[in-house]
Formats: sequence, C-alpha cells, structure tokens
Amino acid sequence: MTKFVLDTNASNQIVKEDVAIADFSIDHEYFITSLQESEIESTNDPKIRRKLLDGLRTIENGVPDGRASHETFIWGMSPWGELAWAQDGGHFERLLGKLRDHPGRSNKRGNRGDALLIEVCLLQGHTLVSNDAAVQSLCQQEGVPCLSLLQLLSAVGPGD
Repeated sequence: MTKFVLDTNASNQIVKEDVAIADFSIDHEYFITSLQESEIESTNDPKIRRKLLDGLRTIENGVPDGRASHETFIWGMSPWGELAWAQDGGHFERLLGKLRDHPGRSNKRGNRGDALLIEVCLLQGHTLVSNDAAVQSLCQQEGVPCLSLLQLLSAVGPGD
C-alpha cells in the first residue's frame, strides 16, 4: 500500500478540474498537511479562495487517512498539535537550500512549504504528488518518490 501526500498544486488541480475523489483507489492512503490550507488562505481572489478551501475540505473529508504531520516547525506555517518533530534534523534547511539553488526559484514564496512536504515524504516514506518540475527534480535527487496528479490517477485509478 502506497501512502501519497498531495501538494497544494495537485489539490488545487483536483478542485479546478472537478476530479472525483472516488477516482482515488481505496487500496492506497492519501494525506494532505496543514500547509495546503494556509497556502490557499493567501489566495487574493475571495471567490477562488472559497472554491479552493471548499474543495480542500471535500478532499480531506473524502480521504479517510487525513493529514500527515510536518517534521520541522516553521513559525507562521506549522500549527501546534500537527508536528512529528524530526529527530535527525538538517533535512529542511538542506532541502530549502537546494530549492533556492534551482533555476528561477531563488525567491519563490512556496520554497519553504515545498521543502516541508519533501521532508515529510522523505522521513515518513510517502510518495509526493506534485505538478512542480523543480519539486519533482529534487525528489528524484533525494530518492523520494514523486508523481504528478495525472501520473497518480493513471497509476491508481478506481479499483487498483
């Protein structure tokens, strides 16, 4: 059984393209983190923000496995009570540095969140679902399994 963590871009795609939660095979486990909610809350357009938040709630309610805990506490990003508190440390800063070194990402606002998600998958043995090419590349370098949403739906369609 594979455990998947959905990046915000994948959960947003599910909402925007009306992907049925029923299309996710029950033979696997699916998780989001508190990060998706905080990233969506920063959406400027209130109509889009409401649609994405409602969609995230639908995903969260339709996916019985719930939330994966962050491994590293980041003030303003990590809620109390949802942390695993990584014991070996160093992964977050290293991953963040690699994302910042990636062409075109030095000042990207989402770097910290992406580093947190990669760290969750690295330490908890999950597969990340992200449509971000830089995230996919770093996952490959780190040995973290990563799929796009389309690859996920192709691999684990209904009944798999």
